[in-house]
Amino acid sequence: MAETMPPVTADDLRKYLENESFSVYLYLGREADKGWKYARIVYGLLARLRIYLVEDPELVKEWTANRDPRGVVFGWGPEPKRYLSGAEAEDLETFLEAITQARS
Repeated sequence: MAETMPPVTADDLRKYLENESFSVYLYLGREADKGWKYARIVYGLLARLRIYLVEDPELVKEWTANRDPRGVVFGWGPEPKRYLSGAEAEDLETFLEAITQARS
């Protein structure tokens, strides 16, 4: 499911992260960004993936742990598995590999 924060809240996200039937990817940026375009492409390719466009990084600061990532990759649980820089989030191969590794 491709959604945006807001209107999705941190409480909503916490609930989704607890559902281990799905992996989750947070993209911190804008809708026009190349990294968000790639997130939507991968969403269409992989089953059981939820993606969220986070326009306000303050909404997810509990998962960014004083880092400044462009992407936060979760596997099948509530803990981040990898943080992506802007360059990594905009490299389709690196991004897809990060999701795949987090899910293994």
